[in-house]
Amino acid sequence: MTKQISLVAASVACAIAGTAHAGNLTPFNPANELNSIFVGGATAPQNFMREDVMQRICDPATGPVQVFVDKVTVLPSPIFGGNIMEQGDHFVVHCTARSTFASSLDGADIAVYKFNGGSATGVAPVVDPAGASDGDKTYLDAALPADNPACSAVTGGIGGANAWPIGATDDGAGNGFSDTFELYECDSSTAGDPTLLQVQAPDAGVSDVEPTLFVKALALSFGTEPRGVADKPTQPFVDQGNLVVVPGPGLIFGTAVTLPMYDELVKDQVANGMLPSTCNTTDRAILDTVECMPSLPAPLIRSVFAGQVTDWSQVAPYGQALDTSGVTGIGYNPLAGIPSSSNDVAICKRTNGSGTHAQFSVNFLGTNCRATSDLAMLEQNDGLASATFFNQVGVFANSGSSDMSDCLDALGNGLGFNGDFKNGLPPESFPGGDSTVVPGTALAAIAIPGDPFGRLYNQQTTAFAMGYNATEHNVALTFDYRYVKVDGKAPTLQEAIKGEYRDVYYLSYQNREPVAGSPDLQVGGIRTTAASANQVAVADAYFDIWNAVAPAALAPVNEGFIVDPNGSVNAGLGQDGDEWQAGFVSPIKGAAFTYTPGVPETPWARQNPANNGADSCQDLGLVR
Repeated sequence: MTKQISLVAASVACAIAGTAHAGNLTPFNPANELNSIFVGGATAPQNFMREDVMQRICDPATGPVQVFVDKVTVLPSPIFGGNIMEQGDHFVVHCTARSTFASSLDGADIAVYKFNGGSATGVAPVVDPAGASDGDKTYLDAALPADNPACSAVTGGIGGANAWPIGATDDGAGNGFSDTFELYECDSSTAGDPTLLQVQAPDAGVSDVEPTLFVKALALSFGTEPRGVADKPTQPFVDQGNLVVVPGPGLIFGTAVTLPMYDELVKDQVANGMLPSTCNTTDRAILDTVECMPSLPAPLIRSVFAGQVTDWSQVAPYGQALDTSGVTGIGYNPLAGIPSSSNDVAICKRTNGSGTHAQFSVNFLGTNCRATSDLAMLEQNDGLASATFFNQVGVFANSGSSDMSDCLDALGNGLGFNGDFKNGLPPESFPGGDSTVVPGTALAAIAIPGDPFGRLYNQQTTAFAMGYNATEHNVALTFDYRYVKVDGKAPTLQEAIKGEYRDVYYLSYQNREPVAGSPDLQVGGIRTTAASANQVAVADAYFDIWNAVAPAALAPVNEGFIVDPNGSVNAGLGQDGDEWQAGFVSPIKGAAFTYTPGVPETPWARQNPANNGADSCQDLGLVR
């Protein structure tokens, strides 16, 4: 059966400091058959995983650290306490490993590939690669520009060059950042290779929750794909006894609302005395502080995502009716003589198989956990339920965390989201896009095929809409959505470590290992020849330590998740009082119940009472 390792045992730290050594970095090209490791799965911790590989595994003293992504959505800031980079669905980190692991990993030339396809792509395709659809096991076939012109250097970093900060590594002597990485964006629309994505069996996966939850309504590809995206066969998790499963750090998730809904909730909660009178302002630097962050009751959140609220006039959070007059509605076409309704309820959800979707479903609906209340979230309907005009909820499905941001952003500002369709709009078929298109003014003025309301893609669509995401997203507040408190508790490290904020779930790391100590490294579109014994040994050493993230290693990653509403330069946490921070926590038995900046330890975990393993269906309790 699948091998489980205790949550407590898995939190043992790995040292990250070491002595510089001679580098052996090979110019990056997949044809070089490097020590490549392919990881599929969760999109929520994508930024953390990339940063963790750079900070804990790579040794920048021995040669360049190179990062390849399919799309840069937010550039990293070269200023301490600035933005952490956000990307699309793929990254590759290429570097020389540190010499501190006492294993075959020491000094190895490695390339870690990550496909952010949703947690279940780090579960079912790892257990059974042959049974997975090609779209659930694709990786970025990156190379340096000399080998692939589709990959180009991203300049504008430190000194204007292709040099971007690794964590918060200012040397303190006025010389800037001591550790940097090179950044390359690989875009198939350029003159380079148009087939940048290659089908490759994953070696391992990361999920927001443990594999056993990805069954029934939470299974990979359960339900219907959005318009224009090809349906994939449902692939639930089936334990084949070939996985090593180990828990990782905890991640704080958040309930999100579009900016118009956020601002209305602030106004209402100032009026009823829940928020200070100073929050009655249009100044975003004040509105986006924790002090002014509005709240929603957990039962209301549950009801919205279960489909029990079909019109915003049906609810009054904390006794305050919602004024939706500032939005257009989602399901109507005034040009066709159909009246608009600003009370339309809209949901941005992740596609089934997403770990972010699974944890949210478990947390609020009890999906796959509670015999008496095993509810499933509403299924996607391309933003429209049917030809019925009223009493329906528009549900927009999104493949990844970045797509969730795009969906909520589009419903917040009315510009639209093209669903990542590269060459047009649906009915263009997969692999053209991966998410529901949200109509908006920035899209083409063409008819939506089969739309019961006769809408055009360029019709302005704004709404009071809700979604969910990991709190490592929208840190820079660049998207038109915001997180809200739940039952008055904010999604911050402070509230999570106190045990007050409860939407905290623990990552699960799994690698395919049919024989102990021998990861199963299969050939595919990128690893085209069988792995050597040394490559297997390097992968085995990597998998022995990849989840063992010490609090000391989490702290610099969390530095990238500081929200600074007033955008003060060089602020950092607590410098002028408006900043707040979320991110990752490490479960430590006996940890303090209050947060000390730089020490993201938590006394809470979700553990199976029988074996202390990870169990997301359990409520938070003290680490055993």
